Amino acid sequence: MVGTWKLLKSVAVPSGGADSIDTGELGSYDFLKVSVYLMPSGGSIHGYMYFNGDGTSTGNYARRGCSNGGSGSTSGDFENSPDDEINFTNQVNETCSAFFAIANPASETGKQITAWEQEDGGSDNTTSPDRFEWAFKYKTTGRITSIQVKNNLSGSSNFAEHSYITVWGASGDTLNNTTQTNSIFSETDTGKDYIWSGSEWTEVA
Repeated sequence: MVGTWKLLKSVAVPSGGADSIDTGELGSYDFLKVSVYLMPSGGSIHGYMYFNGDGTSTGNYARRGCSNGGSGSTSGDFENSPDDEINFTNQVNETCSAFFAIANPASETGKQITAWEQEDGGSDNTTSPDRFEWAFKYKTTGRITSIQVKNNLSGSSNFAEHSYITVWGASGDTLNNTTQTNSIFSETDTGKDYIWSGSEWTEVA
């Protein structure tokens, strides 16, 4: 069971813009949720994501995706294996928002990442937004402990002020510091009972 989600970092682009956003050290967590919001400063942007500073053509990433509910593709931009980054936006002069769910256990060398991204398609409601669904993998021997988002079109436009990345983390336990010791919890789907020792839940035999 996933423990309590904690807000780990929220980093916003300052006045004047920037071509990258870095969370810094996040700590060690089994699960991560990531929200990214990118605004162009005047020209096109192209959002790339990296983990643990791993962005030097290492081939440690892979992706598959589809756009606007399509059936996807096994070639071109919608399937890359191996890849050198998490490529999650088009090259667009549009606001982009994305959400990532990351399974981050230390024992797994292939981290599984599910993502959803939206590009606004224009500044008003006369054009429908574009949506993308992604599945990514990242090869690492440890956990993901930092995240970087970079503009692959750096020089033509930056991420504008108020662009941001926010990260939440949780571990694979039931973190609860307020439940009374010896409380009983019953899972309705499995019929199993658990007792709270004050620090962990233990199944009742």
